Amino acid sequence: MLAKVDLTVLEASSLDMIWVLLCSALVMLMQAGFCCLESGLCRTKNNINVALKNLMDYCITGMVFWAVGFWLMFGSSEHGLIGLIRAPIGDDASPALLTFFLFQVTFAGTSATIISGAVAERVRFSAYAFTTLVIGALVYPIIGHWCWGGAFTGTNVGWLQKMGFVDFAGSTVVHSVGGWVSLAALIIIGPRKGRFGAGAKPIQASNVPMAVLGVMILWFGWFGFNGGSTLGVSDQIPRIMVNTSLAAAAGSCAMLAIAFMSRAQPTVDRLINGVVAGLVAITAGCHVVSPFSAVIIGAVGGMVCSFVTQLLIRCRIDDVIGAVPAHAGAGVWGTLAVALFGNPELIGTGLSWTQQLLVQFTGVTSAFVWAFGVGMVVLYSVDRITPLRVQAEDEIKGLNVAEHGASSELFDLMSQMNHHRVTGNLNQSVDIDPNSEIGRIGMQYNAVIQRINQDQRVMQTASREIAKMNQELVAARSKDQKQSQIKSQFLAHLEKEIRKPMEIIQQHNDQMRENHSSDSTCMQYIDQIEDDSKHLLHLLDDIMHLTALNSDDFKLHETKVPIRDLLEEVSKKYASQAAAKHIEMQTQIGPNVPMMIFADEDRLRQILDHLVHNAVRYTKQGYVHIMAKAIPQGEYNMILRLTVEDSGIGIKPELQEQIFNPFCKLSVDHEAELLAEPAGTGMGLTICRRLAWAMRGNLTVGSVPGQGSVFCLTIATRADRPVVPLPEWNKDDSGEYELSSIDLSGKRILYVEDQYDMQKLMQKIMHKVGAKVDLADNGKVGMEIALAAWKTGRPYDMLIVDRCMPVMDGITAVTRLREQGFAQPILLLSANASNDREKCLAAGCSALLTKPVDRDMLLRMTHKFLSRQPAAQPV
Repeated sequence: MLAKVDLTVLEASSLDMIWVLLCSALVMLMQAGFCCLESGLCRTKNNINVALKNLMDYCITGMVFWAVGFWLMFGSSEHGLIGLIRAPIGDDASPALLTFFLFQVTFAGTSATIISGAVAERVRFSAYAFTTLVIGALVYPIIGHWCWGGAFTGTNVGWLQKMGFVDFAGSTVVHSVGGWVSLAALIIIGPRKGRFGAGAKPIQASNVPMAVLGVMILWFGWFGFNGGSTLGVSDQIPRIMVNTSLAAAAGSCAMLAIAFMSRAQPTVDRLINGVVAGLVAITAGCHVVSPFSAVIIGAVGGMVCSFVTQLLIRCRIDDVIGAVPAHAGAGVWGTLAVALFGNPELIGTGLSWTQQLLVQFTGVTSAFVWAFGVGMVVLYSVDRITPLRVQAEDEIKGLNVAEHGASSELFDLMSQMNHHRVTGNLNQSVDIDPNSEIGRIGMQYNAVIQRINQDQRVMQTASREIAKMNQELVAARSKDQKQSQIKSQFLAHLEKEIRKPMEIIQQHNDQMRENHSSDSTCMQYIDQIEDDSKHLLHLLDDIMHLTALNSDDFKLHETKVPIRDLLEEVSKKYASQAAAKHIEMQTQIGPNVPMMIFADEDRLRQILDHLVHNAVRYTKQGYVHIMAKAIPQGEYNMILRLTVEDSGIGIKPELQEQIFNPFCKLSVDHEAELLAEPAGTGMGLTICRRLAWAMRGNLTVGSVPGQGSVFCLTIATRADRPVVPLPEWNKDDSGEYELSSIDLSGKRILYVEDQYDMQKLMQKIMHKVGAKVDLADNGKVGMEIALAAWKTGRPYDMLIVDRCMPVMDGITAVTRLREQGFAQPILLLSANASNDREKCLAAGCSALLTKPVDRDMLLRMTHKFLSRQPAAQPV
């Protein structure tokens, strides 16, 4: 360290001793700066602990350095590695030695106090005291001997000192040593709770103004730190102090510039550490560099500090005050900067700048190995014996209370609030001083407690009323259940009593039919008796069904249902009746309807059977279409929408909801042609809707008198495999199909068909609704035309493709179009739709129609797919 001073001159110069003693006081004042800085940057619950550590580390370091450390550092050298221990300094010491000792003990205290801020808020006080002991007695004195061992006598005795290592006031010896031991401690004890991990946020400082005051005190004390290292009054002192101040300012300005360039906020801790980093960086060479160089050294010190700070965060190392970046990182840079910016004549080692740089590098490396290595070994060993870190509950509580029993108004308030939380007893308010800031928080908390107690009293009163009402409801429900049970028993008995005579009547009626088959008048009466008997039995069945649906014991029996097969079975059941009336019967199943769903098959069949039966019965001519579509509600869940559409007589709007009421029959209305003759019991649709509700769905109707009706059944179900969403053009969010005039103006359709007559017919049909139809006479030509238009960005709005054609059939053409990524709707026409359905869906067809194609059905299907698409641009 330090300039070589002749001992006799030092002893003779009272002015020099006064200067060094004054600087010792300034360095001692830096302890107050560290105390303010560290207390301000930590949380309030730990500030007493931090302040006491700053006090005690100086006390412990002072004692151990006086007893052992001073002579290990400045005693007679043993091979340049360690000084020989002597008796502690006593009355026989000269004033010069006492002055030198006082100055050095403040340096030792500074090195130890650096660790206090780094490990704040989670280290045991006893463990920190032991760490301070190790630094003051072993780590700092040994590295100090290597670099400054002959400072008092003016000779080079340490092995680094002999090599020409220069560290004027301790960038490495004091600050890097403290930083490296801090790094070892941080690795062992780990980060504070909540500092890193999911949802972690930066921990806020408790008193930023105090932290700023602390760094300003440090800046002031640093004049003594660097200026006093001359060990006497010298003309170097002005240069040293100017360089010190410039470097500090440059370090903070560099931090500010980095924040602006990275579009980050210039946070307080960054700007504070910029000042400290600049001071640390200039400490090694403040006596041998120019003011301009001092600015560069300080600015780069701030940059190094910023880089190391981010590196620690990435490594999840929690340094509360930035001790490692500001002291270790900047200390290394400042020590190397001596060789880069120092005046060789002022350095006085006789080395070239490259040689000096190598020596400086050797010095900082040796300091790291010694300080970090010893710190890691000693602290790890101690942590194995007794934990260095406080328990998690103490860390949450705060070290002020956990380590020192130092309560605070905030802690007392939190304790009382926690007592309320644990016990649940809010009858007693918290005891606070209403005139303090915390007391005002307590007053608001007491007001909240009073409101809670008031609300609890209201809730208790309400709970008693609710309990009373619940008892009444239970009694009423019990009574209702008894009445329902009596009603069920009565109906069961009534059913038995009715069915038995009805069976006898049917048997007698059958006997009469055999005996009077030749009497036409008698046969009319017999037929009437049989019809009335069947009607009465159907009515009885419906009453029992409705009673079961209203019972609490009613349950669905869900099993795997082959929904596609079920729809086909219901359609085939009524196919002959439809054919007899020249009604087109067709089933259209959406491509994403799964093969299997989970539902009550019998109940679902009952609903569909009733709807299709009614559609066929009340349609004179035209069509009955059964349609199914799946609306995904997740991976397996879906809404299954089953639609039965007919071209029958329709229902007036004012009667459409009434048909779902029990025993509702529509009267004959010849003008609207609703029903030629009412039939049934009037309960079928009521039962169907109740079943739909039980399946977490609904049954609705839409109808236009004279044009037809659409009954839409929706149920919530799930499939045995993931449900594939439909393309946008295949979605239909409406629950009902509205019959309206069709307008396809501006739409372009490609019709692929090899029969000339069918081509002309299709053009005529589509021309009437405004669509333009282009033609292709086989699947290959049609595929080429469709792809060419699609790739030019002007695709056809829809393709209508015949199943059987020469050169290339329709299914092959559709398959290859879909493989090319063609996404427009494709309607396939087939004379054998039932056998081609699976192939059609597998190929990617949007829908399948049976030939010969019904004109109205073709237009409805085309309008359905094209109504949600904008018209394609003309080719």
